[in-house]
Amino acid sequence: MPLDAAPPRQPSRPAQHEGREVGEMLSRLNRRLASLRAARDPYMATWRELRDFILPARGRLDTQPQPGDTRRGRTEQTRILDRTATKAAADLSAFLMAGMTSPARPWFRLTVPDQDLADVSEVRAWLDEVRDRMNKVFAASNFYNAMATLYTELAGFGTGAVLIVQDYDTVIRCYPLTAGEYMIGLDQRLRADTLYREYVITIGQAAAQFGLENLSIGARQAHEAGRLDQEIVVCHAIEPNERRDRARGDWRRLPWLSVWWEVGRQGERALSIRGFHDFPVIAPRWDVVGSDPYGHGPGEDALPDVKALQFLKRKRARVVDKMAEPPLVAPASLAQSQISVLPNAVNFVSDAATAKLSPLYAMPPHTQSLDLEIAEAREAIRQTFKGDLITMFAASDRREMTAAEVAARSEEKMLMLGPVLERFHDEALNPVIDIVFGIMARGGLLPPIPDLLRGRHVEPDYISLLAQAQKAIGTTAIERVVGFVGNLAQAVPEVLDNLNTDETVGVYHNLLGASPRMLRGDDEVAAIRKARAEAAAKAQAMEQAQAMAASVKQGAEGARLLSETQTGAGQNALSQILGNG
Repeated sequence: MPLDAAPPRQPSRPAQHEGREVGEMLSRLNRRLASLRAARDPYMATWRELRDFILPARGRLDTQPQPGDTRRGRTEQTRILDRTATKAAADLSAFLMAGMTSPARPWFRLTVPDQDLADVSEVRAWLDEVRDRMNKVFAASNFYNAMATLYTELAGFGTGAVLIVQDYDTVIRCYPLTAGEYMIGLDQRLRADTLYREYVITIGQAAAQFGLENLSIGARQAHEAGRLDQEIVVCHAIEPNERRDRARGDWRRLPWLSVWWEVGRQGERALSIRGFHDFPVIAPRWDVVGSDPYGHGPGEDALPDVKALQFLKRKRARVVDKMAEPPLVAPASLAQSQISVLPNAVNFVSDAATAKLSPLYAMPPHTQSLDLEIAEAREAIRQTFKGDLITMFAASDRREMTAAEVAARSEEKMLMLGPVLERFHDEALNPVIDIVFGIMARGGLLPPIPDLLRGRHVEPDYISLLAQAQKAIGTTAIERVVGFVGNLAQAVPEVLDNLNTDETVGVYHNLLGASPRMLRGDDEVAAIRKARAEAAAKAQAMEQAQAMAASVKQGAEGARLLSETQTGAGQNALSQILGNG
């Protein structure tokens, strides 16, 4: 996030929504829309299965958006007999929410690449104040609700998307999207830089958002007739502004183009043409293959087990059915009789001894083998959705469990989750921080920038529970090295000279994500050590002076004793020694 000295200027006049230039733009956008649809089509069949077997309430995958379609892509839950996968996806979503962007605990802080600069009190205070203001914006908006939806999409479909735009009431407003509703495109660095979405909107909503004058003739007539809930299909495209002109005063000067138009409308008029300073979309993927625009996740990995589980449940139900109501064998004489097998029914037959119903075959009165296979399928699904890691976290008291303890208990599992966390930071959280920071900076919602930070870049450092646990894995190596050196120093004290203790403490502190206020700055540490050395030197000098004074006193006392010792001939011991000297 670059820190600019002044906010960008605002458009001087409203954007034009019609004309030849707009008509050519809409033709190009419709061609791009068709191309993005074609690129998305190979994923649709898999997404439909994921919806049918795991997330029946999500996805817009059957047809293109249609006005008046009340189903909105929802499917009847006829293929789900066991909800293990649905619950596992919900558990993983909640786990990621609590572990990565919990509203109940800090999950990021701001810093600068220059650690010496970050330690300056003025800079640290400014970064902390900006972080606090951003947290208030996140809490006041629907950001956390949107993230919860994003995690569910990510766990199920392997790809999620959220549109984040400026809002005059809550600073930002987030719009979570579902699979099949949107299409994404990648830039040369394989990062999402394009989003097209098709959705249904009522005429009343369209008039409020875009202005009645910008709607089609049919939509305006419906509005005038009071049919405000009648629906139209709208397409929204966000992509790089390839014809950017910084000298213009409207959307043409901004790096990102944002266009809404009514699908199927003829002519050279758009509903709205705007621009963005930053790409306002996050589109994280759980995992991705090569240059694919869409990812795959636990839902796709678990799909074979999910299908097997539904088959086993259906088979078990048939077995139980046959056990409870087995197929019967009856004598031919009863072919014309009205036989009832209901409770308390009475059947009249000519010969009760021979006219009996009996099971066609004997069903074993147990389902243990099927139950075992069902349990294995359920466990496989839970493991795919990181159920063991979730259970480990849930089994501990969150108030007492530290990131280091998490890492110690689940180092192998955390390493498996590491690539997912890194990708999510890169494709979701980094853009979120950039988008919100930019909106707040342009809106004058940040404190004045310190002179030391002008021209510098601010970057996030993630301190969520999972981020800290991931970092804390590195503390194990530090503890082992320090322990080894400490043990060796008992036999060879000189080995301590190899250990840079100041650097070790700093690295350990950063890996744990502890507060920067816990450690003193280099200047303060140097001053403390200088004062300590001066105090030690002063104490040593005093000790030496006292020792010298004691020696002088002892010498004087000896001389006195010698002078008082008589040796005869009128001489004492001292004079005799001096005389002999």
